[in-house]
Amino acid sequence: MDDVVSVLHSSWTNFLELLKRFLPQVLAMLLIVIAGWVIARLAAFVIQRTLQLLHFGTLVEKAGAGALMKQANAPSPERIVAKLVFWIVWMIFMLAGMNALGLQGADLLVADLVRLVPRLIVAVAIVLLGVTLSNFVWRATLLAAVNAGLVSARLIGGFVRAFLLFATAAMALEQLEVAGQVVHGAFMLILGAVMLSGAIAFGLGGRDLARRFLEEKLARRPDERDGPPHV
Repeated sequence: MDDVVSVLHSSWTNFLELLKRFLPQVLAMLLIVIAGWVIARLAAFVIQRTLQLLHFGTLVEKAGAGALMKQANAPSPERIVAKLVFWIVWMIFMLAGMNALGLQGADLLVADLVRLVPRLIVAVAIVLLGVTLSNFVWRATLLAAVNAGLVSARLIGGFVRAFLLFATAAMALEQLEVAGQVVHGAFMLILGAVMLSGAIAFGLGGRDLARRFLEEKLARRPDERDGPPHV
């Protein structure tokens, strides 16, 4: 019986010592996580209000991404950016809390996440600029093709827009260092397919344009085609 009591007492003593050793770290982790949640909420609120004052949603709609977001039932652009900021900030604090527990590798995760934030901002900027540029070039190409009388005007404009959007996605993924070799290989394959499809589309449109040109040329001044007028 004394042995059982001795074992229980020893186990309880070891538990108390372990609790005394790790309790400050656990409390520090909880404090860091809770403070991080509050700071992340405040940062998201400030970012969302600032973007609303700057009419960021209107700029996104003018860039041509508004229609896509409405079709996908996505939140407002300001809300999306605010959520992104919230999760980035809170993830940093959660990893810092894990580091406070002394977990191995937590400091490396914090450093990697901090290094990821600037690349993520640049990638988002690339996507916004790419969508804006692709819509502008698409409209310009479509207008030029329609004015030229090409039957496949929409097809040509669609290929140009798809190519620019894919190039934008490839640049954003490369900035994030996500599967660089795979993205590069896929980009080269799709580039070749788009160029081939574009050549076919231009050929089909040029065929119709050349036919109309020849018809107008042959139908013009029939007296000249029959030789000099008789006196």
